[in-house]
Amino acid sequence: MELPGILSLQFIYFGAGLSLLMVMGQLYYSRQESAAPANPFLSLIGIISFSILVRIGIYLEQASISSWWYFTLFASVFVSGPLLMQMARRMIDAAFEGEPPERARNPLFRSKWYFAPLLPVLAVELQFQLQGTKEKDEILGKIYTGISFNTIDVGLLLGILQTCVCLLLLIVFVYRTGKEYNLSDTQRALSIFVLPLFASLFLLLGYSFKLIWAMHLGGWCISLTMILAFLYMLRYPHFFQSMKREIEKERYARTQLTGLNVPALLEQLKTLMEQQKLFLDPDLRLSDLAQEMEISSHQLSRILNETFSQNFNAFLNSYRIAEAREQLINEPEKTIISIAFDVGFNTKSAFNDQFSRITGMTPARFRKSESRK
Repeated sequence: MELPGILSLQFIYFGAGLSLLMVMGQLYYSRQESAAPANPFLSLIGIISFSILVRIGIYLEQASISSWWYFTLFASVFVSGPLLMQMARRMIDAAFEGEPPERARNPLFRSKWYFAPLLPVLAVELQFQLQGTKEKDEILGKIYTGISFNTIDVGLLLGILQTCVCLLLLIVFVYRTGKEYNLSDTQRALSIFVLPLFASLFLLLGYSFKLIWAMHLGGWCISLTMILAFLYMLRYPHFFQSMKREIEKERYARTQLTGLNVPALLEQLKTLMEQQKLFLDPDLRLSDLAQEMEISSHQLSRILNETFSQNFNAFLNSYRIAEAREQLINEPEKTIISIAFDVGFNTKSAFNDQFSRITGMTPARFRKSESRK
């Protein structure tokens, strides 16, 4: 291998090492009491990037190694696009307080079925690894000569195509959202998804036609993505929070309360929550409540923020916990889990977390303390 190829290969391996460093950084900061919890999707993306970059390096070196070094390669490729989509979805949901714009609720963007191939792909990979050494060597020997319809070629090409689809959906959505809300960080957000798309296209081209230069470019694009992500974490530690603030500012600018009878709306809201107890519906959304009050979701969100200094979820949970406290005291025969479901929570853990946050004690301890009075 000539010097440019060696330097390129070292850069690809550097990207792999940086991917692991990002994962360790996330784990380290999650242990700090004052730090925000680690982003699980970012950590997983770092591990997946490391996995893919190492295998690209092995392929380019044409190293004679055990076939087990390629294990989980297909799964890594298949899962990379869906992981990026889930990371973006979580960020968007947080920015829009659980009520993202219509396009962000599109099943094409939110579906978790993109993860569906993962288990079958792992099963195929394991079946390949359990074949005899001769059969595996014969298949691996062909990956440098041309495309054939074996499990390796079909698996890799399908995985890369799925990643391309996920990234295209993300790029279109981020671009439209950035344009609609005048986000200053749109270009930075787009770079996180555009470079992996180029990487996927180069790898698809390189592996299909055995173009080594395209494989190098694919590895470079992934490494550059990890470098940018690492630099953003250092230079813009509150990158996603700043995007959230910009979105909220733009939403508030568009939300007009002029002409609305706010005191009457607050009275209506009180009736809906205290008499009709709409909060007991576990599927109640901001848009549902706004529709009931015949105002927009943005207007209701602004009323909640300005009147109660709460977002919709906090407002809803305050009523649910108040109802739960009454049931814990007045209905001792009911179990805590049944009360959690009755007041609108979908899981016991979510109920416990919110109850402890609002009251300062667990439901069991609260019930016990009240029974002694």
